[in-house]
Amino acid sequence: REVLAELRVNTAEHLERAVQAINTFGQEAEWWRENRLPLMKRSTQDGMTGHLNNHLLPYFGHLPVTVIEEKRVQEFVTSLTRAPLGAHSIQNIIGTLRLILGKKSFRDWNVAMPKPARKEQRYFTPEEMQRIIAASSGQWRVIFATLAGTGLRGGECLALHSEDLDLSANRITVRRGSYRGQETTPKTDRAYRAVSIDDGLVEVLRQHIAGRKAGPLFVQETGSLFNVDYARRKLEAILKQLGLPKGGLHGFRHGRVSVLRAHGVPDTLVTAWIGHSSLRTTDRYTHFSETYRKD
Repeated sequence: REVLAELRVNTAEHLERAVQAINTFGQEAEWWRENRLPLMKRSTQDGMTGHLNNHLLPYFGHLPVTVIEEKRVQEFVTSLTRAPLGAHSIQNIIGTLRLILGKKSFRDWNVAMPKPARKEQRYFTPEEMQRIIAASSGQWRVIFATLAGTGLRGGECLALHSEDLDLSANRITVRRGSYRGQETTPKTDRAYRAVSIDDGLVEVLRQHIAGRKAGPLFVQETGSLFNVDYARRKLEAILKQLGLPKGGLHGFRHGRVSVLRAHGVPDTLVTAWIGHSSLRTTDRYTHFSETYRKD
């Protein structure tokens, strides 16, 4: 008994460590799902739930957390490349695994990850944006004009309210985003921002709000917000009608950054208007035409 007492085998702390040592990944994941995941943004919750159900639990769920070590995680990463999954998807899945296991488990590991293939992001030229807007009608003309004239994310644009507009000051304030037709907080802290707009967009918005002082700027007949996926499909239909290459709502964002930088707007201002955390990110959104490069 004295030996046991000296070793602290009978203490509550020892019992807790013993129980934790035999927990499976599935048990740890369930605790994390109930206590950590609900504190994250809805879009993040949905993505990480998919990581858990489709990949992490089938592979690690039955294993004690104590046997999940670098070699086993590396084998898991390799199996995902054979699935096959893209590099970004694999990085996100491992990011979820890291959150569940905790930083200490990954601290000394050196897991090799696949590198994303570099590809040129589709962006809309000024001429393409003008054609898209001209081919649109009703609210969609205003939505696409706003995206082209601000570089807002699709969800940010669709979640705008009339009170976010200060048309006398040529300014839009971004206060929220949207996900699956529901208002959310903006993507990041930098996403809360004021964006300057030109007189042409001011007039388009003034006609659209028609004196309204509050409430969502863009709504369906049911009164609910437009879903970003629906807006994307609407854009794809217009691009097809115009005979233009496929592109998403982010094509406006990339196009706006490119226009601003081609016209010599200071980099710090462009980054602030777009809501990026660094100029390095803004650089990836910048595309110059061959004519511009030659000039």
